[in-house]
Amino acid sequence: MICLRQPWNVGKMTHRYFPTVVSDCVPKQSLVKQRTRYMLGGRVVSAKASRLFRSTPYRRYLKMIIRSMKCSLTLMILYLSVLISSGYALAEENQPNILVLNSYHQGEDWTDNEIAGIFSELLTQHPTMVPLVEALDTKRYPSPAHLDFLKDYLLRKYHDRRIDLIIALDNPALNLIAQNSTELFPDVPVVFAGINGFRPEMIADRKKITGVIERQDVAGTLKMALAMHPKVSRILAVHDYTASGLAVRQETETALAQFAGKLQISYSADVPFDTLSEELKKMPDNGLVLILTYVTDKAGHTFSREESTRLISSLSPVPVYAMHETRLGYGIMGGLLLEGKEHGRQAARLAYRILQGEDPDRIAVEESHSRSILDYQGLRRFLIPENLWPKDALVVNRPISFWSRHRNVLIPSIAAIIVLLGLSSMLLGTVVRLRRAKKTIHKSEE
Repeated sequence: MICLRQPWNVGKMTHRYFPTVVSDCVPKQSLVKQRTRYMLGGRVVSAKASRLFRSTPYRRYLKMIIRSMKCSLTLMILYLSVLISSGYALAEENQPNILVLNSYHQGEDWTDNEIAGIFSELLTQHPTMVPLVEALDTKRYPSPAHLDFLKDYLLRKYHDRRIDLIIALDNPALNLIAQNSTELFPDVPVVFAGINGFRPEMIADRKKITGVIERQDVAGTLKMALAMHPKVSRILAVHDYTASGLAVRQETETALAQFAGKLQISYSADVPFDTLSEELKKMPDNGLVLILTYVTDKAGHTFSREESTRLISSLSPVPVYAMHETRLGYGIMGGLLLEGKEHGRQAARLAYRILQGEDPDRIAVEESHSRSILDYQGLRRFLIPENLWPKDALVVNRPISFWSRHRNVLIPSIAAIIVLLGLSSMLLGTVVRLRRAKKTIHKSEE
């Protein structure tokens, strides 16, 4: 009997190949058979298989297979990387390049809302698209020299860049594109928006062009105002003398021609704001103010829409109306208001039709849509009774009642109280019936 307590080597076996020992002590005659079984990588193999695994040709063959597998795996990873990157590149190439020409500067509410509406509509169709936006800043720099600079700037910047479509926001951008049609992007389709005083001859020299007219419903706003202020007989229309301001005035004069002889309508002069403020303060009780557009004065001061609206409304002793929703909340009564985001979406829908292959020259020019909106604070300031409010008007800035603010808590609380009252009534009825029953029993026992 031989007892094997420690691993041991047999012949040419390395230290990794040990005999498989079923028990600590085995008979001597079975040791020869025991030596013919070896452990290789945790598996029991025969001596012949062990020699095969340890042979030099087999090792070379095994290494060659492993190297070929590594090379195949590396090539597969490289192929997938190239395929994915080329897919992304192809997707980027298929994205349309849209150039948005913003006539004004970033921070001007109307055009900011237009751009937001354009982006929201286009990104639903092309989620990875990033339109190019150029702010022309013509409100603060309206000189012809600045427009010449913009023309040269756009020519230099985009001379080797593919542009699939241009969206021109407001009059200065459209004028720049239309008046330089042979030099600035001559073969690129154009969609315009926010255009005041539109006339077909404005785009007569440009092909592949359509868009949305910014039509302020001045007549509709004035009719709504007269219904709430029946004693009004004098109107002051406030506007600046920029290209857009003059275009709006021209539209307003045409729209208000129907009120000739009924109302005394005047327009603000091209003066510094201090002079205009004195005119506003002297408005009579039977007067009314319409803000057409006012972002700059004779002295060159630039105002945001919020600032100009707040100043005009605070200085005017009479109601002030406007036609842009960006002026809401700054003192105006309301009006038939244009919404910048909806205006931008409307233009983006035309742009998408063109990108789908539709001929822009066959797409009719559209008009903007207005909505009747009133400011509750203005209505209360001038004590306008609710029965005079337009029935279809949206009233904003209305104080939130206690019920509206806490209805999510009040409704379940009231429901719980009603249920508890019902249960209490049932219990009370049960108690009353039990007492009556007891009295009846007592009487019967007597």
